[in-house]
Amino acid sequence: MRKLILILLVISIISASRAIQTDSLIEQSLNLFDLDMYQGKLETPKIRLGHYSTEIVLDSNSRLALKYKIKNVYRIWHILPHTSIDEAGILIGDTLIYLDGMPIYDSLSRGDDFLEYYTQTKREGDIIKISVLRNDSLIEVPVKLIAIKTSELTFTDPGIGEVKKDSWLKKQIDEFQLNEKIDAIKKQMAEVSISDYNKIPFSKNPNPWRLNAVTYLHRYPMRVGAYSRYIVNDLWDAYNNSETNGGFPNVISRIAKYDGIEPKIITSNNKPGNINELNTYFASVQSELDKAYHPVKDSIGYVVNELLKLLQSDDNYELDLERAKDEIERKRIRNEYEKKLANVFRNANSVDLNSIIAGLIKLSALIDKSWLIDFISKLPLKEFEKNYYVIPGVEGEVLYFWVDGNKKYIIGGKGTNKYTGNFNLIIDVGGDDIYEPEQVKYGSFRFIADMQGNDTYISKNGQGSGMGCIDVLFDVEGDDTYRGNYYSQGAGLLGAGILADFSGDDLYISHWCSQGAACLGIGLLFDVSGNDNYFADVYSQGFGYIKGIGLIMEYEGNDSYKAGWKIPDSRDPKRAHLSMSQGFGFGMRPWSLGLGTDGGIGILTDYNGHDVYNSDFFSQGGSYWYSLGILHDRKGCDRYTAGQYSQGSGIHLSFGALLDDEGNDMYDAYAGLEQGNAHDWSAGCLEDLEGDDTYRGYTSSQGSALTVAFAYLYDKQGNDMYIINKNDTTYSQGGGRQQPTRKAVSLGILLDKGNGSDTYTDPRIFEGIPLLKGQRGIVFDDGIKK
Repeated sequence: MRKLILILLVISIISASRAIQTDSLIEQSLNLFDLDMYQGKLETPKIRLGHYSTEIVLDSNSRLALKYKIKNVYRIWHILPHTSIDEAGILIGDTLIYLDGMPIYDSLSRGDDFLEYYTQTKREGDIIKISVLRNDSLIEVPVKLIAIKTSELTFTDPGIGEVKKDSWLKKQIDEFQLNEKIDAIKKQMAEVSISDYNKIPFSKNPNPWRLNAVTYLHRYPMRVGAYSRYIVNDLWDAYNNSETNGGFPNVISRIAKYDGIEPKIITSNNKPGNINELNTYFASVQSELDKAYHPVKDSIGYVVNELLKLLQSDDNYELDLERAKDEIERKRIRNEYEKKLANVFRNANSVDLNSIIAGLIKLSALIDKSWLIDFISKLPLKEFEKNYYVIPGVEGEVLYFWVDGNKKYIIGGKGTNKYTGNFNLIIDVGGDDIYEPEQVKYGSFRFIADMQGNDTYISKNGQGSGMGCIDVLFDVEGDDTYRGNYYSQGAGLLGAGILADFSGDDLYISHWCSQGAACLGIGLLFDVSGNDNYFADVYSQGFGYIKGIGLIMEYEGNDSYKAGWKIPDSRDPKRAHLSMSQGFGFGMRPWSLGLGTDGGIGILTDYNGHDVYNSDFFSQGGSYWYSLGILHDRKGCDRYTAGQYSQGSGIHLSFGALLDDEGNDMYDAYAGLEQGNAHDWSAGCLEDLEGDDTYRGYTSSQGSALTVAFAYLYDKQGNDMYIINKNDTTYSQGGGRQQPTRKAVSLGILLDKGNGSDTYTDPRIFEGIPLLKGQRGIVFDDGIKK
C-alpha cells in the first residue's frame, strides 16, 4: 500500500511540474502578445454586392472603348449566391460597363474596389443600377442592396487568464502610436464574430454549429497562440494524469468540451467484471445511441451519406454545378441542391451529440490493458480450448462467442485470426491477425481490442470509423498496418471514432477524412509509442470540419507525417495539391452555394520525438472559414515542409497555430502565406520556443498579415536563420498589408528573443532596434548580449 501511495505521489509531482511548465508557456505568450478585446460599438449591417471580376483594359480604338466611351471593363468570374448582384439577375460571364451611368473607375479606384467604395455610401434596401454587356447587348439591371445578416453570439471565457494590459505588443503599439489603427482591426474582427454569411437557414438559432473557440478568438485574436497551447495542454494533462482522473473518458470529455458538448464522466469503478455486466454495460451504450439518433432513426443512412458527399472529390455538388450547360441551369441546380442540403443539415442538427459522446465515454473506459487482462482471466475459456466455435465472419481460433439480442460478441485466440463479420465486440488475445470488418451499422457501436501481434487492418471505413455510430479500436501492442479509404483510423461523421494504438512501429495509410478527422462529432487517433508513419491524401491527420474535432495525439517516437499530392490545387495545378491536414480546421464557406456553415477544430499534437511533417497547400496548423487548426510538437528536432497557407496560417475568418516547444527545427514552405500568417479577418502564429532554427519561406511569410488580420512569428531563443524572397520584404518578416476598401491595416510581427546570432533577408532589421514597417509590421530582435 505504501508503494502504491509513493507511485501516485511521484505521478502527482511529475504532473504538477508539467502543469507549471506549460502554464508558464501560456503566460509567456500572453505577456508578449496579449491585447484586450474591442470595447466600442460595432457597426452593422454591412452591404455586400457579392461578385468577383477581372479587369480588362481596352484598346482606345476598340469597338467597346469607342462605343461606350470607357477605358476599362470588368468580366465577372464568380458571384456569391443570394447576394445583391445574384438576386438582381446578373450572371457569371457578364461584363460590367456602368454604375449608375458612370464608368466603374476613377482616379483613386476601379473595378470591384470602386463598387465597394460606392456601396459604402448606401443603405440596405437602396437600389443602384449596373449596366452589363451580355451577348453583345447592353442591359441595365436594378440592384437592390442586401446586407450581411448579424446576430449577437455569446461566448465563454476558457480560463486562460486576465488580459495583460502591459504586454510587450501593447507597449510597441503605444510607442509607435498605432492604437487607432489596431482598434480598427479588432473592431472589424469583432463584427465578423456576429456575422452570419449563410443565406439558407436550417435552424431556429443562427450559426448553430459555430464553436466557442472561434467566437472567442475573433474577440481576442492575439490569443491564438495561448489558447491553442491551452487546448493541447488540457488534453495531455488528461492523459498524463489518467491514473487519477478517469483515463480515456476524461480525455474524451475534454475534447468534447471544445466541441460544445458536455457529457457526463463515468469512473473506472463502473467497468464490467463479467459477461452479464458487460452485456448491461453495452446496453447502456446502445441506450445513449438510441436517444441520440431517435430524430433520424428512419433516415440516418441518408443523412450520413449526404454529409459524406460534401468533401468527396469524385462525387459532389460542385461537379454537378460545373456540368451545367449555362448559368441559368447552374442556378436552378444550385437552388434545388440548397433546399436538399438544408434539409440534411436540419436533420443532422436534430441528432443529440451529447448522447453520442456519453456513449463514447463509456466505450473509451475500456481502452485499458489492465481491464482487458482481468476480464479475460475471469472467463471460462478453458472449456472451449478443444471445441472451438465455428462462427461465420471469422477464420481461426475462437475462444468464446455469445449473442445478446441483436448484438454479437466474440473472443479470439492466440493464433492468427481473420475477422470479416459484423461483430459489436472483438477481443483477440494474440497472434498476427487480419481485420476486414464490415461497416458498423448506423445507430450502433463496435469495440475491438487486440492484445498482441503484428496485425493488419484493411477496410474502406473501418478502424475507429464513427459514421452515424460509435466505433472504437484498441490495439495494445505490435507493429501494425492500417489501410483505409475514408472516415477511418479515428474518425467521426455524425458520430465518433477512436483508434488507440499503445505500442509498436505502425503504418497508417488512408485517402481522405482519416487519421483523426471529424464532421459533427469526434475523431481521435491516439498512438502511445513507436516510430510511426502516417500517409493520407487530404482532410486528414488532425482535421476538423463542421462542428467536428479531429485530432492525432502522438506520445513518443520518431514519427513521419505525409499528406497531399492527390488533388491538384487550382492556384498551381501543375505543382500544388490540397492537403488540408496536419492540424487543419475547415468550414463550409457559402461560395458555390448560398448554404454554408462554420468549421471545426483540427489538432495534431506530438509529445516526444524527432518528427517529419510533409504536406502541401493548407496544412500544419492552418484553417479556413470560422475554424481553428493547431499543430503542436512538444519535443525533438523536427522538419516541416509545406505549401501555401501553412505553418500557423489563419485564412478567411479563421485561426491557425504552429507551436514547437523545443529542438533544432527546420521550416520550409513555398508559394507564400506561411510561417505565422493570416489573411482576411483572421489570425495565425508560429511559436518556436527553443533551438537553433531555420525558416525558409517565399512571400507574405514569417509574421505576415494581409487584409485586416493579425499574425506573428515568435522565436524565443537560439541562433536562427530567416530566409524569404528578397523582393518581398514589405509583407514578409513582420509585415502587414493595408486594405483601403476596408479602411484598415493589418499587423504582422516577427519577434526573436534569447540573444542569439540571427540572420534575415530583410536588410532593414538590426539587432536591438524595433522596426515599424509601412503598411504595419513590427520586427524586433534583442541581439547578442554584449
